[in-house]
Amino acid sequence: MAGQLWVTSSLGGDMYSPKLSKKFRMQAQPLMRFRQFVDTKESLGKNAGDTVNWEKVANISTQGGTLTETTTIPERQWTNTKGTLSLLEYGNAIPLTRKVTELSELDIEDITKRTLRYDMAKVIDSAVYSQFGSAKIKYCGTSTATYVISTNGSMTISATSSLIGYHIKNIVDYLRSTMLAPPYDDDGNYVCIASTQALRQVFDALESTAAYTTWPLNGEVGRYYDVRFVRATGTIDNSIGLAATPTGEAFFFGSETVMEAIAVPEELIAKVPTDYGRSKGLAWYAILGHKIMWSGDPDNTIVHWTSA
Repeated sequence: MAGQLWVTSSLGGDMYSPKLSKKFRMQAQPLMRFRQFVDTKESLGKNAGDTVNWEKVANISTQGGTLTETTTIPERQWTNTKGTLSLLEYGNAIPLTRKVTELSELDIEDITKRTLRYDMAKVIDSAVYSQFGSAKIKYCGTSTATYVISTNGSMTISATSSLIGYHIKNIVDYLRSTMLAPPYDDDGNYVCIASTQALRQVFDALESTAAYTTWPLNGEVGRYYDVRFVRATGTIDNSIGLAATPTGEAFFFGSETVMEAIAVPEELIAKVPTDYGRSKGLAWYAILGHKIMWSGDPDNTIVHWTSA
């Protein structure tokens, strides 16, 4: 069987020795940041099917205006489109033998639970990240004073400029004035999730213009030009751009980004022991669905800083 075995040193057999430290070290983990920005639909529960729909209402067909006393008020209409996502099963498992749990000096089950939680966070955050990446609006910095914006969901130009104040201001102005994207918070701020490389030049600006020192968002590192910056690692691409001058990847957005539907919230599950209790195991499991809320139908709320 796969999993943790006493008979194999690297799978648990060396978890005992006369001088074994009682403290175990876990492998370094990426910083998961995307899921905190989803809009969660109410839990669906059982027997509700594997598809979730929600309505998206567009603006009135023709804007109102002044009236003439002898004419009737014009009658218009609004239209709605349907957003749809599919619920998927997620999970992973680690089998355990009774022998490895009984003979190990360290807590094998605790180590296994932590490993599964790390895996669970990475998988779900990656699912949300992929929906952010499907945003239609792509922004590429072609120099420190020029840029290209694509509105079809793809970018064919290679970035040669780092994410600097010039580009940040252009992106925010585009979000606010062209896309009319609603801000993320009540103070009118947008949010940017960025890779370490993308944030490198941003920090130079934040050092001299930092606006506050408390960071309520998970991973938040500062604010600049009405943007709250959040650092992420792992799923986000830190090598975007030319090989010699990587610019990193980033997402600028307001509210209503990605819809999340939950049928079964993520949970850790113990396997029912078999072989008279000698074969055990732990798993994480969830039934979830994710879908970008607005992507050109007719609105957008996300700008993707990227490169060919």
